[in-house]
Amino acid sequence: RGIDEMSAGIDRGVLIQNIMGIHTADTISGDFSLGFNGHYISSGEKKHPLCEMTVAGTIMDLLSGITEVGSGLTFIGETGSPPVLVDGLSISGA
Repeated sequence: RGIDEMSAGIDRGVLIQNIMGIHTADTISGDFSLGFNGHYISSGEKKHPLCEMTVAGTIMDLLSGITEVGSGLTFIGETGSPPVLVDGLSISGA
């Protein structure tokens, strides 16, 4: 499933589209706090853009929270990733 199909089943969440500061993740503890831009999702639909938000957790939280890996790849430079649905990370921002 692609991003639109994966989003359709989400009651309330965020679609993270750009992450900033991935190089700041702690390689020993796995803790991270990253800036992101994306969209708020409500009842399976994109509602409004989100800018200068923060997502935080640990690498283990991120990996254990994966509930679905979608199809298709999105590349930024030489790095690509399929869409991933993750439950349980902390989101904050204005």
